[in-house]
Amino acid sequence: MSNFEIISILLSSTALVISLVSIVRSRKTQADFLKLEKVHAELSRKQLDEIELNESNKGKTQIAIFIQDGNIVLSNEGSVKAKDIGLEFSKDEDNKLVGGEWSKLPYPILNPNEQFRLVAAYNNMQAPPIFAIKVKWTNHDGSKGEYEGVLQS
Repeated sequence: MSNFEIISILLSSTALVISLVSIVRSRKTQADFLKLEKVHAELSRKQLDEIELNESNKGKTQIAIFIQDGNIVLSNEGSVKAKDIGLEFSKDEDNKLVGGEWSKLPYPILNPNEQFRLVAAYNNMQAPPIFAIKVKWTNHDGSKGEYEGVLQS
């Protein structure tokens, strides 16, 4: 073999090795890029779901209920007003509302970030430590809202 053929074979072999290394690296890069695209697509889907949820809850509110100083406090934590707010106890003996407090219900309108208090006699000796309660209201868009949970005295 002549020097020219040996040089030609060496250059061809070197080019082949460089090409193979380049192909292997580009496949790894492409696999990493595909993983990144999947993560991006999942994040975009979650963001769209969150936007849809926010849009669907735009005309709805959220009512929180808690005991403070022995009284029941209902608070509008949503961004729109709630109407006709009612209250139900799972057991009659859990109801410790004082006198004519039931006449305040259903509460006509509770604006965002407002609260109202129902005078009650909850203390550690009279009330059970945990009891079930349900709050119902009408959202600004006319749909019904409901919270069912427990109160802790």
